[in-house]
Amino acid sequence: MKNLVSHPKALILDDDPIILEILNTAVEITEIFDSIVQVSSYKDAKSALAKDCFGLMIIDHHLPDGNGYQLLSDLRHNPSEKNCNVPTLFTTGAIEAEMEKELKSLPLVHFLPKPYVIENVVEVILDLLKLR
Repeated sequence: MKNLVSHPKALILDDDPIILEILNTAVEITEIFDSIVQVSSYKDAKSALAKDCFGLMIIDHHLPDGNGYQLLSDLRHNPSEKNCNVPTLFTTGAIEAEMEKELKSLPLVHFLPKPYVIENVVEVILDLLKLR
């Protein structure tokens, strides 16, 4: 399945090392991406996004130094940003109704509440990339 996305890197942002490993495994199962960049803070995500182009982002909301929703919103509302239209899986264990409504209105975003299982994450990734 490789080479079906414009950029062969995936970005995973979560501050929980166990969740990072689960998400990494899910991305690896798809066999789509040549490399996976794992970051655990808002600051590291901003740095990675400035440096590379990605074909998929998985973003957690609650971070030690910011929040993933703000990161995603900033990307989507800045058309000059090179990663502004990357298919994104947004995750969190707690979400407000207004945020969920906004997420559903953003293009190329799928919200997946925690907890989840690897199979669900793989399915969402394939749906986001229009490979199913």
